Amino acid sequence: MTTTTIAFTRPTPSEDGRTLHSTTTVVEREDGSRIELDISTSHWKGRGYRATATRQHADGYTRRMSLSFGADSDTRTLPAIDGAPAPTARFNRNVLADLHTRVVEEISEASAEWTSWAADCAAVRD
Repeated sequence: MTTTTIAFTRPTPSEDGRTLHSTTTVVEREDGSRIELDISTSHWKGRGYRATATRQHADGYTRRMSLSFGADSDTRTLPAIDGAPAPTARFNRNVLADLHTRVVEEISEASAEWTSWAADCAAVRD
């Protein structure tokens, strides 16, 4: 396995524009597949802004992750960001973009921790 540097793609919006995704390849495997780390920042009506990190096994266009819960889950909710609007705040694309940028920067600063977690993708172990 070869570990690559952590460099996320430009944010990609969902169809409704309420979610932004940025992805990086963490490990390129010998079989040609890879392990990716996906950062998602979204706004849910009535619940406010949230961010998650997902590690996934990617093979071509196919993405696989474990649906387990707890410590072995391939999805982690990221802690609230200082200065984030209250959960009752209305949706704003600029606020979402700013929060997403801050989340990606925080993940990048702690890259060793996150690449290590992503490399242990449960979907690959199944």
